[in-house]
Amino acid sequence: MARRVPLVSYWDTEDYLSPPDAGSDDIILHIARSARAAGLKATFCIMGEKVRSLVGRGRTDVIREIARYHDPLLHFNYGSIHPTTAEMLTTTDWVDGVALTLAREAPGFRLLERTFGRCTGLTRHGMHYGAQILCACALERKAFWDSLVVLPETPFYWYCGALCFSSQANYALDTRYREPRFVEHLDDVAARLEIDRKAGVQLAALFGHPHRTVCEEFADVSYYGGRNALHEDLRGPRRLPPEEVATVKEHLALLFHRMARLKGFEVVTVADLVERYGDRPTEVQARDLKAFATKVLDEGGPVYTRALSAGEGLLALAEALVSERGRGRRPATVALRSPLGPLWEPPERPSDGPLDRSRVIDLALTLRRATEATGHLPHEAPGTAIGLGSALVLIAEAYLDGRSAPRSHQPRSAAPWPAVAEGMAGPIDQMPHWPCHDPEMDVSRILRFCRLMSWTLVPASAAG
Repeated sequence: MARRVPLVSYWDTEDYLSPPDAGSDDIILHIARSARAAGLKATFCIMGEKVRSLVGRGRTDVIREIARYHDPLLHFNYGSIHPTTAEMLTTTDWVDGVALTLAREAPGFRLLERTFGRCTGLTRHGMHYGAQILCACALERKAFWDSLVVLPETPFYWYCGALCFSSQANYALDTRYREPRFVEHLDDVAARLEIDRKAGVQLAALFGHPHRTVCEEFADVSYYGGRNALHEDLRGPRRLPPEEVATVKEHLALLFHRMARLKGFEVVTVADLVERYGDRPTEVQARDLKAFATKVLDEGGPVYTRALSAGEGLLALAEALVSERGRGRRPATVALRSPLGPLWEPPERPSDGPLDRSRVIDLALTLRRATEATGHLPHEAPGTAIGLGSALVLIAEAYLDGRSAPRSHQPRSAAPWPAVAEGMAGPIDQMPHWPCHDPEMDVSRILRFCRLMSWTLVPASAAG
């Protein structure tokens, strides 16, 4: 029997500015209870400010419902309040960016853990993104939902050490719930999901914003354009008339009953996906190392495979070569080490001349030691003018040649990062166009670190 496609129902839970009687809290409870009535669990991506609002208003009914039956994730601690974490990353280096993210978001993780008993991870809010954010998630052992990276073969992957998810089919019905023809919209989404399933989609999502179902605006309207509204101008979004809210509630309940009957899909939470994809092996098998080295030479530069990121593969090849020279035989397995990417762009054109096999192994050893000292791959082989990509090609070539091949190895030009990094510019260039960000926001630093950290990208495998 074919495996069913995971379908996540996630809800970006954001409105903390509306007064208690505006209904933004009540609609969360209605969504949670409607999902449970249909036998489903929902994922609630909750801003830290919203959690503090629920606690302050004494909404233990909302908190209890989510804590008992659903999956809570942090939707950034301070939401759209400026400067956002992403905005801060436009002017920080790597180390300060990671530290800043931890200082801002780790208290949000703790807040959800205290309030709901757990916090599965962090979820992207608008165009709020950066590699340091993912690294901070990894340090906190949290997943990241709705990453901007798209791997062609899978929506489940590791990036900067964090388990990431990027749904391939994503549908929202925020403003449709109020419409009399809602059933037609639901039929259309169900039909498109079936087309996606037949086309081989591996992860789908139906999402929404609880407040947006009952309001005319998004909750962060007071933070548009990169500026915080003055205190006297802060406001929540305008609410729908009561009769339309009643229609919305009926249609939300209908949504979950329809989701429960979808053929070929299983409704899961992000926590379910973390349990399924959250483990990695501790060793690299020789067959996987050979496949990695072969792909490196085929593509002439840094790559990832189903088993190894570019950085992991480089260190594993280096370990195998050094071990072979010391022991006189090639190891059947080597330890899996997962370094972070370089902090500076590797040069593409090497200026050093040919190296014999012994010098290539020396180069592999210095790369390994430099990485162990910092946790990051160096941008070039220490003591040489050979960029990281070119060094990887040399090491892969020496590995595949074997001990019996005494030929010299000529350093060749190679890309500074895996090819997938070239596609990162498109989504990251959209960050200034998110209504909350300053349209003049400079994302070049964010893009550079995202590309450098593509040396950490590797598909995640399901348990078993």
